[in-house]
Amino acid sequence: GGGNTSFSINTGNNSGDNSTINFGDSADADVGYINYDHGTNVLQIAVGASLAATIDSDGNLGLGTTSTGSYPVSATARKVQFEVKGQINTSTNVHQGTMAVNCSNASAALHIVRSDGDQTNGRGIGQLTFIANDGTDFHPVASVQAARDDTGANNDQPGRLEFLTTSDGANQPSEKMRLTMAGDLGIGTSSPKGLT
Repeated sequence: GGGNTSFSINTGNNSGDNSTINFGDSADADVGYINYDHGTNVLQIAVGASLAATIDSDGNLGLGTTSTGSYPVSATARKVQFEVKGQINTSTNVHQGTMAVNCSNASAALHIVRSDGDQTNGRGIGQLTFIANDGTDFHPVASVQAARDDTGANNDQPGRLEFLTTSDGANQPSEKMRLTMAGDLGIGTSSPKGLT
């Protein structure tokens, strides 16, 4: 018949108990599992007796890590919502810490979206940032940023690309090249006219 059904696992303590579903075989009683930690409100999924994914109470998803990291946006480190983390294994030709966007019948696409509708001239839209660890914490070494190149409106979205690199002795990138909405390209200037 119709109606909703459910399957529940309840613990007697909400401060530190775990609710777990184990997947086992003759060699390993918990070679795979789904575990919910009621103390930290974290959901974990293990495959091949190793932790594969973690979802925390903020909705952050980490693949290959127990917690997503914090990385700089401008000068401020912010915790990321999704992280893929791992290492290169040359013996098995596996390169963890990578991600592919694959479309089988057309061009693959990666969309970087700003959805708040702010039409202000110069407002940043999105960025692709390359970050390195200096032995203590993380800093960007280069970045490609998209921004509004004029005030936007309905069906009117002028944009530009800014190319930034971090200079020797610095820990933040600065703009070195700009491609404007008019197609003008400037190197070492933020106001190019033609190719400058």
